[in-house]
Amino acid sequence: MNEQDNIVNENDNVAEDIKEGDSGETPGIEETAAEDKKSGKKNFFSGRQASSEAKKLKDENEALKKANDELKDSYMRMAAEYENYKRRTAKEMESRYSDAKADTVKKLLPVVDSYERALLIEIPLECEAYSQGIKMIYDMLMETLSSMGVEEIKAKGEVFDPNYHYAVMHADDDSVGENIIIEVFEKGYKIGDKVLRYSMVKVAN
Repeated sequence: MNEQDNIVNENDNVAEDIKEGDSGETPGIEETAAEDKKSGKKNFFSGRQASSEAKKLKDENEALKKANDELKDSYMRMAAEYENYKRRTAKEMESRYSDAKADTVKKLLPVVDSYERALLIEIPLECEAYSQGIKMIYDMLMETLSSMGVEEIKAKGEVFDPNYHYAVMHADDDSVGENIIIEVFEKGYKIGDKVLRYSMVKVAN
C-alpha cells in the first residue's frame, strides 16, 4: 500500500466517524428555546420583549387613569351646574308666581277702596238689607285676599316708616310724638315683605 492509499483510507475513516456522531438534523430554534427553558436559562431577547410589553401596559394604564379622572371631573362639574340650574329655575318660577299674584292683587285694591267708601255711606233703614249685602261681599273679598297672604299695612298711630308709608302731608300736633302718623288717606297693603301699595298718610312734625 502506497502513501496515497493511506491518505484515502484515513479520509474515509474520518468521514465514517463524522457520520456516526451526526444524527443528520440540525437543532432548530424551538428545540433550543425548549432546552433553554428546561435548563432554566434566560433568553436575552424574550426578557427585553417582556420589559417592553410591561412599559407599554403601564403607559396605557396611566393614560386610562388620566382619562377617567378627566371624565369624573367633568361629571362633577356638570352635576354642580345642573343643581345650580334647578335652584335658579325654581327661584325664577317662584318669583314669577309672586309677581303675577302681586300684579293681580294690585288691580283689586281700587275695588276694595270702593267697597269701603260704600260702607261709610249712611243707608236709610229701608235699604239696610242692601247695605248688609255690600258688607258681606266686602268681607268675602277681604277673606280671599287674606288667604293669598295680603295684609293691610299698619299706619295710624305708628311711627312713620318710608319702607311702608308715603307722607303726603305734615302737621304740627303736640298731642303725639314726632314722626307719628296721625291720619291715613289711603290704606297700604303688602304680601310678606313685598309692598303692593304704600299707605298715603299725614305725619306729625
